[in-house]
Amino acid sequence: MAVPLPTDAEMLLVPPDAAEAEFVVRGFASATSGPAGLTEIQRLLYESLSWALTNHRVDTTALEPVTAAEFAQGLARRNMAFRTRVLQIMVLGELVLNPIPPQVSENVAAFADELGVADDLVGVARSFAAGCAGMAALDFERNGYLAETAHTGSVHASHLLQQPWEATPHDP
Repeated sequence: MAVPLPTDAEMLLVPPDAAEAEFVVRGFASATSGPAGLTEIQRLLYESLSWALTNHRVDTTALEPVTAAEFAQGLARRNMAFRTRVLQIMVLGELVLNPIPPQVSENVAAFADELGVADDLVGVARSFAAGCAGMAALDFERNGYLAETAHTGSVHASHLLQQPWEATPHDP
């Protein structure tokens, strides 16, 4: 059951402090950890985002798990905009997994429900976890997004990648 939104008097509108930044990253990790824990790209993503968005560094290597209900209760004073951004980062952490374990999609959906956030991307990620990611990748390829074309200017890159998640050299 979703944690209700705060009243105007209860609402917390200041940036997260170090403790709340760590709590939010605990939620990210709890929602999106696969059977083997966070992947390296998830760790880098969450640590980078916590620093960029809060000015607090969070070490993802030793975070205690939090349930969806505990997480939503911990964000009870946050408004819908804050909760939505948190969920969007969870979905991003889910989408970098290949393949997406169905349990991760179920976890993210549970966190969305407890936060009271309805976001269409939760369903898209669940579809990917159910096997639709390959179809989406084929659609990208079919539409030429991975082909060698003259689109490098439109994506502001010096060269196109040939495979999804391919590493690229430093490109200032």
